[in-house]
Amino acid sequence: MTEARKAAKGNWDEDFNDNDENKENPEGDRRKTNYADLSKPGKYVIRLVGDHVRFRKRFAPYKATLQEDELDIDLAYVEGWYFPKKYAVNIINKTGLKEGEVGKHEVLEKGPSVFKNFANYKSVFGVDPAGKKGPDFLIDVKIPKGDDGKPNKLKTEYTVTHIKEAPFTPEEIAMIKEGGGLYDLSGIYRSTSSERIQEMWEALSPEQRKAPKSKFSKSDKQDKPDESNKVEASAPDSIEEPMTDNAPADSGEDLFGDAPSDESTSAELF
Repeated sequence: MTEARKAAKGNWDEDFNDNDENKENPEGDRRKTNYADLSKPGKYVIRLVGDHVRFRKRFAPYKATLQEDELDIDLAYVEGWYFPKKYAVNIINKTGLKEGEVGKHEVLEKGPSVFKNFANYKSVFGVDPAGKKGPDFLIDVKIPKGDDGKPNKLKTEYTVTHIKEAPFTPEEIAMIKEGGGLYDLSGIYRSTSSERIQEMWEALSPEQRKAPKSKFSKSDKQDKPDESNKVEASAPDSIEEPMTDNAPADSGEDLFGDAPSDESTSAELF
């Protein structure tokens, strides 16, 4: 039996270059994974924390997670069931916080239409969006109504803007530490084995195996976000805010300690 591949560590500089439902971590971390819920219209405030991962995840004609270089083992993909890229990152969800409250540790899982904005921040400002000098991000979610008058979630629009530099507070550090540390995303988004895929494919009838018409193709076009997903650039001066006295860099905490001067990796947070 082949060993399940772990999700690949993401790279803000490369993952979004145009050229180019697990609930538990199965590998030692048995915590329930808390996922950020952005399914309703509204404004959400989040702080990225640590490295992101990239993968592909399908729900039809069966559920499976795969890495970019192993799509050929996905029998549904070979037969035309194409599916776009996904990304996931640990976050602190600060939505609706009152004074003195600490956000929730969750996992944000979305496609390029959201995550490309984080990469754009890195490209423009040269700062790791999930590093110690990263900002809070505001995600404005809008769900237009369809012809039947009901919300059409397939046309959900995400407008992403950065707010200001947001050094990790001692309370946020303690919250993540006491909860068991960051979720192991590489384990959570491990690949479905080829044996399991074969089993699920063979359980389908010939009719169920027939791929529906799709806007996706095997070309790179399938990875581009829908035009309805809008993004918005924000002014550079919104991050011109100095480190606070409570910043981890001054606290002696090595969990969120000093990153290298080039901010090359958010793994240095831990």
